[in-house]
Amino acid sequence: MLAIVLSIICAAPAPALALAARAESAMVDKGAALAGYSLTLEVESRWFASGEAEIPEGPPAFAALRSDRLELRLDGSEARRKVHVATPDGGVVDYQEQLGGGDAAEARAFERTLGMFAPWLMAQITSKRFTVKATPKLALDGRKLPALAVKTPDGLLTVAFDPDTGLPLVVRRVVSHPLRGRRMYELRYTEWRSAGPLRVPKAWTTSLGGEAIAYSTVRDASAVKARATSGKPSDAPPAAAEADIVRAMLAPTGGEVGARQWQRVSVAEGVDRLSGRAGDILVVEMRDHLVVFDAPCAGACADAALAELRRAYPKKPVRTLVLSHHHDARALGLLAFALAVDQIIVAAGARAWTEKLLQRLPKKRRPVVLDVAPQRAITDGTRVVRLTRLVDHPHASTLIMGYVQDAKVLWAVDVAVGRDHPLHFDWNERLSRAERSLGVGASALVVDGRGSVAPHTPLASVR
Repeated sequence: MLAIVLSIICAAPAPALALAARAESAMVDKGAALAGYSLTLEVESRWFASGEAEIPEGPPAFAALRSDRLELRLDGSEARRKVHVATPDGGVVDYQEQLGGGDAAEARAFERTLGMFAPWLMAQITSKRFTVKATPKLALDGRKLPALAVKTPDGLLTVAFDPDTGLPLVVRRVVSHPLRGRRMYELRYTEWRSAGPLRVPKAWTTSLGGEAIAYSTVRDASAVKARATSGKPSDAPPAAAEADIVRAMLAPTGGEVGARQWQRVSVAEGVDRLSGRAGDILVVEMRDHLVVFDAPCAGACADAALAELRRAYPKKPVRTLVLSHHHDARALGLLAFALAVDQIIVAAGARAWTEKLLQRLPKKRRPVVLDVAPQRAITDGTRVVRLTRLVDHPHASTLIMGYVQDAKVLWAVDVAVGRDHPLHFDWNERLSRAERSLGVGASALVVDGRGSVAPHTPLASVR
């Protein structure tokens, strides 16, 4: 089992400890300690696609309904989560996460999401695993709230308390995003409920950069005295500091931004995919260079992907990056890849967004940005890669499909519109027309960017 490791360097000031002690007494029966309990929660959350990028696409769109079963020892020694995510287009994802065993960085990503959950956080503070100090009062909705600064293995949190009840009201963290820089990530607790001897949050709002991205409600909660454990603290290193907290909470990849091994898998003659935990990258060999589709991760993960491309294709530099669309799962490593390529190709609606991001790079290192409106071809005189934009697609307004004509390989990421979506039949027909415009035939292979390579199925026949 993975335990939280942080030594107290100096004693916390008395006012800070008093705030923490008052919060604990408001959350647990008199004379008991939060760290002595295990908590089980059933949580339902509605997530929205706001904050995903700064390309105007109308009001925040409903992105997913997520159900979590969270089991955790409040002493920090053990936690696990079962997650079910359902999207409006009929997509379903189920996965599990836990502290203890498996990949250390993945466990730390889960730990980071727990770190802002008030009962778990306060248990770490009152059992002196995290250092705290008092900070100036936090102004919120016309009130000035007493607050603490909390030092955790992954950085500083700010916690503000209700002066009347002593319960935590707000937990904030400044997060660093590979594309959008530093932003405030916030959990604001709006209601509390009883769970046996404990009081736990009943509802909270998650915000990024001041914009609400999720609303969560606890459907069921129970707490029992924790059994003794013989688990020893882990000395696992913290996850990469550049982790994207939103992605860590939403995606099964667990905020995949650290160094990872990439596996090169052949798809067709001169067409490979780099397969990694963050997703797939399509690699198309041209006569003297490479064209790659998508940059799904940043930091050391992107560096590892580029290093694998240099190793596997020593005489063919990466000259062109094509982004299937602007969402984080496809474009998180945009700036890392931009330093290696000569040109980036995006949908017409994403060109200004891309050029704005590239301004963060030295002027001489910025690649040219080209757009697809509605089609574009990349050729070396022999091989042709055709691109088409899917205008007003419900997943993203900037979606591109790519087709390697001679190899008969179609790169189609997030283009399927599920049967439950009201535009299902309309988009099946539109996708069929788009495929015909690219020259996609019955013998083509479809690569979806998520590990699947399958024979092409005419979408017009899907009902």
